[in-house]
Amino acid sequence: MDLQLLSAVIQLQLQDSEELSGSGKGKQREGTLSDAQLALMMYTEDLMSTNAILEDRRMAQSMAMAVIRDGQVLQRAHEQETQFDQDREIARNLQDSDESGFDAHCATKPQPPVETDPWTEDEMLAKAAALYMQEPGTTSSTPPALAYDSDCNHTAAEPSAWAAARRPNEPTKKGNCIACGETLDFYEVARVPCNHEYCRPCLAQLFELSITDESLFPPRCDNMEILLSQVRFFLPTDLARRFEAKYAELSTKNKVYCHDARCSQWIQPSAIDQGTNVATCPACRKTTCAMCKNVSHTGNCPDDTGLQQLLSTADAQQWQRCFECRRFVELETGCNHMT
Repeated sequence: MDLQLLSAVIQLQLQDSEELSGSGKGKQREGTLSDAQLALMMYTEDLMSTNAILEDRRMAQSMAMAVIRDGQVLQRAHEQETQFDQDREIARNLQDSDESGFDAHCATKPQPPVETDPWTEDEMLAKAAALYMQEPGTTSSTPPALAYDSDCNHTAAEPSAWAAARRPNEPTKKGNCIACGETLDFYEVARVPCNHEYCRPCLAQLFELSITDESLFPPRCDNMEILLSQVRFFLPTDLARRFEAKYAELSTKNKVYCHDARCSQWIQPSAIDQGTNVATCPACRKTTCAMCKNVSHTGNCPDDTGLQQLLSTADAQQWQRCFECRRFVELETGCNHMT
């Protein structure tokens, strides 16, 4: 039974329920329900719930048909946005190199892993279709026919690529979890960048451990980072949100936390004054020294080894330090008067 026919049957059953509910009024005390009325009410609620599920499925199929029809246009728009982002990054690097006097591309700055859109891959679309668009009771490993398009209000043709891939009584494709070794339906495993597969529980455990144990961050397989955007579809929503919230903190090399033990809030690098190395806590607004991680102080930080070496060299070379900007000055010619 396709969705259109099933929806019509549900609507007729709802109409029958309304008629039965209206015919049974006035036969018992006000404010009480008979067993028959209670059963009818529960039956009506089940019908309404089923109808809502059908509406959601119809909406999902309509969106899938729109993606199929406009796939090339969406792909071109995505490529243009990616190109714009790359152009902006190049322009920003050129601007930074002009301001700093050296080529920004030559700076020793770690580059983030390349992030690709998983929803442009046929395998991910097939898994989503198998999970959310498969008709109840079917076991085909290929995406199901999109039988109804609510936007056009008529039956839509199945895409030729899917129809060609469909085989009668075809067994469900399987996937093997590299962690636990279980063999599961292909839509229950996530493929990671190294081409290994993880089942949902093992993938969730991998991401959970990466949050609690920094030695396991970022989550990776075969020394390749597993990006959240590539596997978010397979993770619990709460876990994905917690990982996303902690990603910036765990990715920072030299972390600075509020010196107040009652707060201990992580302080983002943008909240650290690079000139004075004073970090301002976003929660309690207290200041912490980014070098020694204690309460902020004036003067040179004893834990700043680089500065201590510079001070030692300056003393040996008899360099002087400006009281205003704190830069070192070397006397080449003239008197010892500093302006």
